[in-house]
Amino acid sequence: MKNVTFFNSKQKIEGMFQRFIIVLFLACQSVLGFSQTEIYFEIKNYDNDTLILGNYFGEKTLVKDTLYASAKGKFRFTLKDSLPVGVYLVLMKPGNEFFQYIANGTDKTVHVYADAKVLDEVDVKGSPETEAFYGYM
Repeated sequence: MKNVTFFNSKQKIEGMFQRFIIVLFLACQSVLGFSQTEIYFEIKNYDNDTLILGNYFGEKTLVKDTLYASAKGKFRFTLKDSLPVGVYLVLMKPGNEFFQYIANGTDKTVHVYADAKVLDEVDVKGSPETEAFYGYM
């Protein structure tokens, strides 16, 4: 009869510890890996292919990013982390008309619908602060 070796208790504990570390790593990746922010803009009656996303910093207005259209009037802004809390503006060329967006630092996926001819009627899904702001106006 052959000698059959079984895992000793030290090997079992090491194996369980390795599995625990792998599960912990995957859990952290799923929580931290999906912290990206995506904001989709759909703007009717806008023929230009460029939007400027800016933010207010004290009395200054700074450019955050330039967005290029994926289709007519459709733009997407993606950030690996959360968009910092603040008031942002979406500037349309060439006339420099703009509307505002309020970030709370926790929004992950936001859809903004606007009409370039009627900028005080912006519809926002996924950002409670911006929805309340335009609901008040």
